[in-house]
Amino acid sequence: MRWIKRLEDWGFLPRLDMVKGMAQMLVWKKKVVLIGPPVGKQWIMRFLSHHPDIASRYSENLDCQHAYAHDPNKIKDNFRKFNRLRISHNLQPGDIYNLDEKGFMMGMSAKTKVVPRVGRRNSRVTQDGKRELITDLETICGDGSSMAPFLFFKAKAGHSMGWYARLDNSNMLLAYSNKGWTDDSVGYQYISRHFIKFAHPPPTPHHNRLIILHCHSSYINWDFCMFCLEYNIILLSLPAHSTHLLQPLDVAVFSPL
Repeated sequence: MRWIKRLEDWGFLPRLDMVKGMAQMLVWKKKVVLIGPPVGKQWIMRFLSHHPDIASRYSENLDCQHAYAHDPNKIKDNFRKFNRLRISHNLQPGDIYNLDEKGFMMGMSAKTKVVPRVGRRNSRVTQDGKRELITDLETICGDGSSMAPFLFFKAKAGHSMGWYARLDNSNMLLAYSNKGWTDDSVGYQYISRHFIKFAHPPPTPHHNRLIILHCHSSYINWDFCMFCLEYNIILLSLPAHSTHLLQPLDVAVFSPL
């Protein structure tokens, strides 16, 4: 147990075979000679059941750049910047927003629990597999509310918007981009049409607002920033490769979704 906890403190999560290998070494050490029966197949499960403060689970892959973002100094510096802005501009929870995007593959079904006859093997769900991407720009507020969605899809020209002309778009905004993901045009449409429409009360040059976002080029460009300057909208960029830790939408909304 001490060995496992020390490895975890160092940043190395021991695999099951490493734990089992350590147990085998303890057996040999106790017997003084490097011979004897091996540790049983079910030993690891019994060991975990006897120690409820540890558990086995699947590891998750982490990009090395994301790992560098775990630096406590970078995280503390981000919160110091946030607090300085909050105090100096007298920002209330209803003035603080978080922006992030999420892509969805159309026609791709996820695994789900089904109830077939006993003994059936091919419990499959059909999907068309078109893999067309639709992106949703979501905005949440520090007071617990959320804005209407801003959906955009892949299209080359604006005539595609005619498909949705008869829909009631009062509770969302629709747009398009060449690739199906954010670009400079989509970013400017978001801030000038969507944020202005759905922020309460509407942004004015005399009321400070703060948007927490990642430093993507579709947001950090001259048109986007100039609009924010005119309407007293303050931008706080998260440290690079840290959204999996510090982005509220990523951590609290998109991750379980």
